Amino acid sequence: GAYATQGYKLLKYKAAVTQILNPTILLFSMIFCFWFFSPEAALLVPMVVTGIIGVLVMYLVLKKLSGISVEGLLSAPINKELLQFSVPLMFVAILQAFMHWMDILMLGYFIDTETVGLYHPAVRTAGLLQALLLSFISIFAPLMSNLHQKNDNKEMARLYQLVSRWLFTAAIPVVLVFTLFPQKVMLLFGPQFLSAAPILIILTAAAFIQTILGAAGPTLSMAGFTNLVFRNSLGAFVLNFSLNIVLIPKYGMIGAAIATLLSLSAIGIARVVEVRFLLKIFPFSLLLYKTIIAASVTLVLLIWIKPHIMEYHTLITLFLGGSLSVGIYFITLWLLKFEEEDIEFFKGLGFIKKMVKGKK
Repeated sequence: GAYATQGYKLLKYKAAVTQILNPTILLFSMIFCFWFFSPEAALLVPMVVTGIIGVLVMYLVLKKLSGISVEGLLSAPINKELLQFSVPLMFVAILQAFMHWMDILMLGYFIDTETVGLYHPAVRTAGLLQALLLSFISIFAPLMSNLHQKNDNKEMARLYQLVSRWLFTAAIPVVLVFTLFPQKVMLLFGPQFLSAAPILIILTAAAFIQTILGAAGPTLSMAGFTNLVFRNSLGAFVLNFSLNIVLIPKYGMIGAAIATLLSLSAIGIARVVEVRFLLKIFPFSLLLYKTIIAASVTLVLLIWIKPHIMEYHTLITLFLGGSLSVGIYFITLWLLKFEEEDIEFFKGLGFIKKMVKGKK
């Protein structure tokens, strides 16, 4: 239901339920069960309660938007075309869930739980970049589907390049902080996690590649190539599994991180090539040079500033590093002058508003 509302180009319902309602219910139901029942109940019951309430709320929202009802769902005929489109995506989601936890599980199997404990904060910290990807893709996917139905290949190419460029642009300040100050970032979790600093750098590179190439997957899906998307995910799953088996026993955490980097790079590149071949569109344009210049200027200045702020407390260093990364970067972009479509983007994604009006 949450994802179905995206088809109406509305994210507020999904965000309200998945980011506010569900976590709140999970927290308070856990506290309630722990106080009045048992620790075991606090582990089991909240997930069930949260799932049921979340489903009911999203059903009511979807019913309001589309008029759909339980009776209508049960009496609706099976749509073979829809099944052919959606079933591969279901397996893609399953494979992605397995890949999400594969390095953690295999580190625990081949090494020990202490290694998993050191690795987990690094992989979750680098994974913050995925939130950026998901926020863009949530509205990007239905728009691409609408354009594909209209056979508007020119606008598809423009939107694809715009979203890819802004994924690249928005990720840079975070990537610079994680790669230049990995020791300070890991110190947030405690001094015992300092050994995982190189892991954070590798996983940040993996998440960055996944982010900047991430628009290719939804583009293929919305163009109807869901079987191809599934085969890509299956290939990445097999590659990741195989690399973990080979690399983890020899290199431990470094091996798991490299396996993630290589498998995410492989699937990202494969999808970009497929979109280029099938739809004749490419994610990057010459306009990206401004982002590259701004990133280079920011990198050089941060490297120069780094020795002067490393001696401060962890929180102060990260605050200064993060502030300077964002400030220098976007000031440089401003000096290079934004494109007209970038200004529309800042004003509230003007290209979406125009497309919605056009649909009406």
